[in-house]
Amino acid sequence: MLLTATAIAGYLGSRRLVTRHLDVRMPRLPAAFDGLRIAQLSDLHIGPHTSRRFLANVADAVAQSSPDLIVMTGDQVDDFADDVTPFARALGDLRAPLGVYAIAGNHDVYAGWPSVARGLREMGIHVLVNDSVALDRNGSRLWLAGTGDPAASGGRGAPRHPAAPDLERTLRDVPSHEAVVVLAHNPALWPGLAQRGVDLTLSGHTHYGQLALPKRNWSLASSFLELAMGVHQRGRALLYINPGTNFWGIPFRLGTPPEVTVLTLRTGEHDVAHIVAGSHAARSA
Repeated sequence: MLLTATAIAGYLGSRRLVTRHLDVRMPRLPAAFDGLRIAQLSDLHIGPHTSRRFLANVADAVAQSSPDLIVMTGDQVDDFADDVTPFARALGDLRAPLGVYAIAGNHDVYAGWPSVARGLREMGIHVLVNDSVALDRNGSRLWLAGTGDPAASGGRGAPRHPAAPDLERTLRDVPSHEAVVVLAHNPALWPGLAQRGVDLTLSGHTHYGQLALPKRNWSLASSFLELAMGVHQRGRALLYINPGTNFWGIPFRLGTPPEVTVLTLRTGEHDVAHIVAGSHAARSA
């Protein structure tokens, strides 16, 4: 009876989309970017099996947040490069004044990254892999960069994969004194980014194990990952790990619903306490 109840609760939890609003203070953020709204999607794992109604709710949640910038932090598709087709059908109309950007996740690599990247570009999404772009607002700049994914690293002697992470290349064009937001699917890349002075890193990948006790700051992923969930800080470097906007594997999420994250950037000194959770709007599909 308990097992059945847990399974039902987990299934319902996998369909309960949440919009989480976070305020993030960045000391080096130019005043022109104060109030910038970033909508983050991560780990959508889209395939033919994905609920169209759920994806319509995702698109609606992003649109209602009125973001200045939309970022997708990897695992856009689940198993195959052709999964870009249902992805495009559901989310291809998303637009933001400063653009829509995506990086590679491990499932994008497994599906065939060159084909996935081509499909994303055909949708009008800017693909950032080991690259950066300067966002301009009223003559001021904020840098946005994206890494590759460790799943593409391969073994010793293997030819270099186009989506293998290269942090030096990712940040080579970013002046050391200017603010930068980096998209890195796997949070294991964050220590290297923090060491290089990155202000804010947005990750995903862990799904919080799809089972979490947020009040205890514990998730199933915490059992085997140091960087498993939530917010982390090293010096002025901040990391936010998105729990995923969908599920992977079985439709089960308990204590950690699928999430669209809306981050509002603010100027000023920061620490973990200054990443403030705001309203949580939920809808079911």
